[in-house]
Amino acid sequence: MYEFSTLWWSLNTVSGHLMKNAHTLVNYGALHRKGLPISSSIAESAVNQVVTLNAAVSVAYICVVLSSE
Repeated sequence: MYEFSTLWWSLNTVSGHLMKNAHTLVNYGALHRKGLPISSSIAESAVNQVVTLNAAVSVAYICVVLSSE
């Protein structure tokens, strides 16, 4: 019974989140059918820069922590 109630809570939480944010979801299928790009290289480049920066900061932090031990 515990597993069912946990699953039910999780599904209910996800469903609520999707309903509240439905207006922000992108219909990628419609974009694809119209022949429009799904993402742009500008957006991908921005994401890559953020990921790279976060990785560099994490590595620097780890190095500082390890060197102080």
